[in-house]
Amino acid sequence: MTKISLRRFGNVSEGEFEKLLEIIRTLYDGFEDPPDLVELLLFEDLDLRNAYLAREAEVRSIASGDLEADFLSIHECWGGIPRIYLSLDVL
Repeated sequence: MTKISLRRFGNVSEGEFEKLLEIIRTLYDGFEDPPDLVELLLFEDLDLRNAYLAREAEVRSIASGDLEADFLSIHECWGGIPRIYLSLDVL
């Protein structure tokens, strides 16, 4: 079973948080060989998410392309742990 580490940024209600956690758990439960750990980062809006991603890319010296794109979600594994970024204002 995949352990899911959760982080919230901005105004993310407990209801939204729990609903997305359930979806992610269901997804990984269906994998034949799921990762041991996934970090789920929930952001109130795209501005918070994009600013966080830009800082992470800079700290890690990663050329990450266009972080300003309005993707529904972003996934990366820059630090060796899969991370999923979700912005509530585009979900």
